[in-house]
Amino acid sequence: EGAGGSTLEASCAGEKTGSVAIVVKRTDEEKYSVSFTPTNPDIYHVSIKWGGKDINGSPFKVNMLGNAADYVKLTETPTTSLESSSLNFGFDTSEAGLGKLGATCEGERVGDVPCEVKAKEEEDKDK
Repeated sequence: EGAGGSTLEASCAGEKTGSVAIVVKRTDEEKYSVSFTPTNPDIYHVSIKWGGKDINGSPFKVNMLGNAADYVKLTETPTTSLESSSLNFGFDTSEAGLGKLGATCEGERVGDVPCEVKAKEEEDKDK
């Protein structure tokens, strides 16, 4: 903020992953937003420069070695196994950080089975 009319440059690279796409958005006249999406568990280095010079603290080290899936807990298992019944599983993702839970369902004899993921609030609303 208040640094004059220079240009903001940003880059990101994982120690194992290599270069990663980074998005720089101007949020108002003197502020910017810098973001990237980690592609693999890794330690990433985010370099931010103003007028060709590193800003204070750059490059920034971002540790993304943890696997968020390790923090998702199964809380509810289906109680029925009847064919053509809906099976509901419950998961607690509160300790997994930001992200979205995804699921795929496969039948041993029929291949892919329709599958839907709903937030608890959505499910309660549908009842």
